[in-house]
Formats: sequence, structure tokens, C-alpha cells
Amino acid sequence: MRIITVFAVLLAGIPAYAGTVLFDFNSLGVSSGNNSAAVAAYMTAQMHLAGCASCSISVSTVATDQTYNGDGHVVGPKFNNAATSLTLGNSDGATNNNGAYNTKNGGTSLKYDTFLANTTDGKVQLTDHFSFTFTGFTISAAAFDFEIFPDASGPNDISLSTGVYGSDTLVSGFGVGGTVSGVAPGGGNGSSMHSPASGLSSSEASPQYIGHWSGSVGSNVANLNFIDWPATIGVDNLSLTFNTPNLAAVPEPGSFLLLGTIAAGLLIIKRKVQKA
Repeated sequence: MRIITVFAVLLAGIPAYAGTVLFDFNSLGVSSGNNSAAVAAYMTAQMHLAGCASCSISVSTVATDQTYNGDGHVVGPKFNNAATSLTLGNSDGATNNNGAYNTKNGGTSLKYDTFLANTTDGKVQLTDHFSFTFTGFTISAAAFDFEIFPDASGPNDISLSTGVYGSDTLVSGFGVGGTVSGVAPGGGNGSSMHSPASGLSSSEASPQYIGHWSGSVGSNVANLNFIDWPATIGVDNLSLTFNTPNLAAVPEPGSFLLLGTIAAGLLIIKRKVQKA
């Protein structure tokens, strides 16, 4: 009974588990449609590797893609004598236009990684948002690279006085004042003004936004949502600061050794008392 009591006290004294985990999605391939099952499995596995053994993440309809560029309207640097879009697929945390190409194969090709979006590489919009639901833990802070992709309808909605869309749905939850409605090419994203759609002879007119956000999301948050604007939003390198309400982490081997040592010591003491 003494041994059982000591175990109970030790377990009760272990605090809730907390940590930070990064999801880069690079192990996931490009999907032609909904790839939420693979995304959920990958994210749950990462939580387990972070020590949260009882944690899981479910994901709503979402695509994994690499080369979508807003129907060719995303601006970027000159590459191989053509305008090259700077996207989440060829940059990490890009807020300027100097990272859209590399020197792979002598500088003749682009390097892409995987990001999440509500539109596929094949330009098929699956849904107007995607979300993550957390089981066994909540989050208090997040960080991510994001891109609000323009499309062919963009120039028709630009307000010349503000340089942003005047009628499309706003994206809430990040950006200045909690809301980002898009910016004109070159305004906050570097100096590039050309896109594959506009070519090198004229400037792109469709607003877009690419960058990085980090900050507090409140307390005990169990659901994270990303809503499109105007047609596609992408997310990459998602980092979550999480907390568990109970003992969800796998105990380290040293913990088992400590408990075993205490139990063995108590057993030896008990035998000595009995012999005396």
C-alpha cells in the first residue's frame, strides 16, 4: 500500500505537458484533390514525436500543392528571362522577392516544397476554408507562413485609392489589426511587379499577400481555421505552442528508472522492518 501511495503522489505531481511543434508538410506529395487524411496522419505523428502521445489532429478538406501561383498572377523575380512567381512552394517565410529560385542544376530549375491550400495544383478550388481540430491538447500560440493568392478577377475589384480589394471577403485572425485584405504587388512584398500573366513588359494588377505571422491565439484554443481570400489561401511551416490538460507525454526512460528505484528502496525498507 505504501508503494502504491507513493506512485500515486508522484504521478499527480507531474505537470501537464507543453511544447512547440513545427509542421513543414514537405513529406507530403502534391494532391489532385482532398488530402486531409494524409495531412492529419502526418500532423498527429509529429505531435507524438514531440512527446504528446495521446494527442491527435483532424483536418478538414485541404489540398497539398507546390506550384499553384494564382492563375499566373503572383509576382516574382526574373528567372530564365521570364517573370517567376514567388510562392509558398519556392520560398520559406518570404516577404520579398529574392528567394524564388536557387542554383540547383546550374540555376536552370526551381526547387519546390509542399504547402497546404484550399485549391489544388490543378487550379481546382475544393472549399472556401480549411481547419484543424485538436484532441488531447489545446494551443496558446501559433506561427505560419501564409499566402493570399490573387486570381484573374483581381484587377476588376481593386480600389485605386487604397490598392486593395473593395468587395472580397476579408481574412481575419492575422495581419495588422487582425485583418489582411491584400496588398498591391510590390507593396510590402519586395520590388517585383511582374508575373507570368503580365510578362516582363507590364506590371501585374492583382493584389496578393505573402509573409509570416506569429503570435498568441488566446487560451485553450482547440480549433484553428484558415478562410480563403479571394479564392485561395495557402499555409506552410505551421508552428503550434501546445498544452495538455493531463499527462499526455510518454514518460522518459529516466522517469521509469526513478520510480523503479524508489519502489525498490521502499520494498527493502519494508523487509528490514519486518525482520526487525
